Amino acid sequence: MPFTIVHAAAALPIRWLSSARLPLAALVVGSMSPDFEYPFRLAAVGRLGHTTGGIFTFCLPVGMAALVFFEYRLWPWVVYLAPGGHRERLVTVPPCRPQSLQAIITCAVAIVVGAASHLAWDAFTHRNGWVVQQVPMLKQRLVSVGGLDIHVYQLLQQGSTVLGLLVLALAYSYWYRHTMPAPIPPDQAPERSTCRTIIGMLIVVPVVGGVLLSAWSLPVLPGSRLVAVAAVQFVVGWIATLAVCLAALGIAHPSCGRRVDKLNGEGPSAPSGRARSDDDAGI
Repeated sequence: MPFTIVHAAAALPIRWLSSARLPLAALVVGSMSPDFEYPFRLAAVGRLGHTTGGIFTFCLPVGMAALVFFEYRLWPWVVYLAPGGHRERLVTVPPCRPQSLQAIITCAVAIVVGAASHLAWDAFTHRNGWVVQQVPMLKQRLVSVGGLDIHVYQLLQQGSTVLGLLVLALAYSYWYRHTMPAPIPPDQAPERSTCRTIIGMLIVVPVVGGVLLSAWSLPVLPGSRLVAVAAVQFVVGWIATLAVCLAALGIAHPSCGRRVDKLNGEGPSAPSGRARSDDDAGI
């Protein structure tokens, strides 16, 4: 499967086509929301999130909850943990907080559109995708490696993953170069030891979770698909463990959380250049 975060690349042209009326954060969350089912099942099985009806019954409510949690509890940590130059630019990003009826509706539309883009992408790159089923050429076998057949749709899947990562990297690089930094007072700078500890845990713990889930799945895997399925299970375990770590980070460490709020522009001595309002967010 394409790495979940790669689907966020589709949010960029959608944002542009909407003339910036759809909030980018909601589009990004929506574009990844069909895969939010995987951590619950501990398997890359999308019986609900990857269906048309599931866009409204799963992706919309779960995506809205994820957006609210991210904006209120996780985004401040993103700013807090970012390196200096990045932090000084991230504090200028306007929020996407659905606090009014108009904002809620706009975010809901963005989540639905983002989820639909995920399904459209998968339609070309998954064995059971609608386009793959309609176009026989996409199911054509290209090569067999170690008993594992590689088909055209799989080549598209991996190729689009690399392309999506490249698009995200270039988009962020462009944004970084064209965004003026907002100076942060020294007394609001994060503690380096705390940052190193948290970042280290966010790297190591999900990897351990991915390895454990992959190892737990090994006895039931057929030999010819062992490597491929084990790799998918590793990614699922990594995502599930990372989700747990982020949830814990979002609700823990209140004293550090207050420092994050100040740094992110919500305290009485917040850095200048940060304006947190629905109007600034375009929602």
